[in-house]
Order: sequence, then C-alpha cells, then structure tokens
Amino acid sequence: MSKALIEAFIEDENTAERLQVQGKFYPSNHHRLRPLEKKVMNDIDDAIKVDFYYHLLRLSFHRANQNLIPENNFPLLKKAYCNLLSNYKEGGIYKTSQYHSSLRINGSGMFKIDASFIFGAMEYSLQNLQIVDSLSYNDYCLFDKVIKQCTTYTSYPNMRKKWKRFEVFSVDNLVLNRITKTLDLIEYKAGDFPSSPTFWAFLMLFIMIDNSESKTVIQKIIDKNTDRSSVWILGSFFKDFKDKEVANQYLETLYKQYPKEYIDEYYIK
Repeated sequence: MSKALIEAFIEDENTAERLQVQGKFYPSNHHRLRPLEKKVMNDIDDAIKVDFYYHLLRLSFHRANQNLIPENNFPLLKKAYCNLLSNYKEGGIYKTSQYHSSLRINGSGMFKIDASFIFGAMEYSLQNLQIVDSLSYNDYCLFDKVIKQCTTYTSYPNMRKKWKRFEVFSVDNLVLNRITKTLDLIEYKAGDFPSSPTFWAFLMLFIMIDNSESKTVIQKIIDKNTDRSSVWILGSFFKDFKDKEVANQYLETLYKQYPKEYIDEYYIK
C-alpha cells in the first residue's frame, strides 16, 4: 500500500515539475504521505525513496523535515537534496518555477535559510555536493532540532518570551558556526520573506550571546536589512532584550539612522 501511494505521488510530481504546475495528488494525500517520512520503508527500492524525498523537499522544505528521516535512509535524503541542487542550478531545466521553490533566485527566503542551515549549501557546485555528502546524521539531527525550535512560534513576541528554550544553542559552537556560515550564504539578508522565523531567531541568539563576535554578526544584519519592515522587526527584538548591552547599543543606532516611526510603529509589508 505505501509503495503504491509513494509511486503515485512521484509520478504525479514528475509531471507537475516538468510543466511547472501544482501537482494534483499531494494536496489530497499529504496526510497519508507524511507518516512515511519517519519509516525505513524496507519494501521500497532506494531509488524510489530518493525520488520521494526529492519531491517532498521540492514542495516544502519545512514540512519535509517535521519527522526525522531514519538513519538508514539518511544517505538517500542527502542524495535527494543534491539532486535538487543539481536540477535547480542556473541554466538547468528547472531554473524557475511558478509553484515550487527554486533554491537559487526564485525560492522563498524561508526555504533557503532552513535548507542552507541543515545541509550546508543552497547552490549547485561540486564542492557543495561534497559538503552535503559529508553531513553526519548526528549533526543533521542537531541542526533539524534548531530549525524546529526556530519555527515553533506564531509570533516574534512569543518567540522572545521563550528565549530560554534557545539558550542551549547559544553556547553550542557547532550550532553558532553553522548559523554564521548560513548567514554568509544568504548575505545576511532576510530575503523575500522578512518575517522568516529562522532568520530572526538567529538574530535573537546573537543578541543573547552579547559579545564582540555577536556584535559583528548583528551589525551585518543591520547593514543588509534596511527596508522599513526589517527595521521595525530589528527594533522590536532590541526593545525586548534591553537587559543586553548589545541590544541597547543597536536600538540607539536604529533611532539615529531612521525616523522614529520606523522603529516604534508596527509595519510589515
């Protein structure tokens, strides 16, 4: 039964991807497909599993990682992600798509930052394929845990109230180094979706750290996000962490650089 379900999903999405349209099978069957992510699926060939993971990643990165992939299948998930990078590379047959995320120019900011953080790459290159291939299962589980924590909340005030839940990550050098590399990849820009929870959760972590290294990261974020929406979000984070010297310092900077209403009046484009 599961094999027939997965094969029907893959066949439909192969056609949808070629035509750059919304597939018809997934919307009505996603609730049946999702539980299969965390199963080893011994009765299914590896090539089919790769295609299954590929289309789940392609449709929605977040939802493809609500369940941790079993360790036995982890190499297949990495292969699926490498296939995604290869197919969506510049000049590739699926360079753009109206409905599905391209990892380069046309994808959502959320997809890029989350995928980059977990897999370590968001563009095709031989070096990036090697980076993805070298990812260990333990690190994958850790990075996945970080993303789930970042995307748990429906509002930034709730996220900031629960800052202690992020504290374990603020002292983990592996996580912090990965965040810095990810921010480098996306050039410290919130992207097309300035409300990306992962991006702003990363900012919160560096505010919590409050040292010279964190100030460097925060300054880059300020320099790269100058639209009014981002300025308002920055101000709201700094205000809620007034006990941190770095937050007060950069809140003062915002007031010097922008009209007061940019920081004090709610604004999301």
